[in-house]
Amino acid sequence: MSEPMYGAGKKWLMLSAIVTWVATAIGGAVTFDVRTAVDAPPFSDVNAYVQIVMGVLFGFVIALTNRMLSRGSFWVAVSVAAGALLFSVVFFFSYQIYGAQHTCLYATKVRLVTGTQLTEQARKHLTNNPDVSEPCSLVEDFGGRPDKVWLASDLQEKMLKLSVLYMLAFLSTGLSVFSITRTFGAKSNRKVRS
Repeated sequence: MSEPMYGAGKKWLMLSAIVTWVATAIGGAVTFDVRTAVDAPPFSDVNAYVQIVMGVLFGFVIALTNRMLSRGSFWVAVSVAAGALLFSVVFFFSYQIYGAQHTCLYATKVRLVTGTQLTEQARKHLTNNPDVSEPCSLVEDFGGRPDKVWLASDLQEKMLKLSVLYMLAFLSTGLSVFSITRTFGAKSNRKVRS
């Protein structure tokens, strides 16, 4: 009588792995809200595709973790879950800190990436307007176009770092949730079998 439940438990664990993978692969890329320009649509730059590729690769991490957890002890699984949770907290706060330094809210609705290396046009603007010093003020003066204020290579670098930190936070949270689900699902299956 316990064998069918054990089989159902295995199916549940596999389903949780697939749901975690799909949710993190797509969810991270879809919820990332930083843009390079006000009129830039979502997925308009390469960073969205980098996030999706990271999400797909995360599926392989889930598969390897599932394999490792199926062979390891309960405490190894708990350690993996705790480690993934710790990484998710570290990546989340790293993203928040880096985002606070390199984004601004434009027109109270769009988060735009900001840079550090000004264009020639922005330098002239600052020379003529010494009272403007905040990155958000510069973006407003240039009509919501960070590419007119900072060099494109600088914006791409900041955007890439933001998207990678965001996805690492998202993916490590997914790994933690999966590891916890896998750990306690496997533990409950062992109790049912014995």
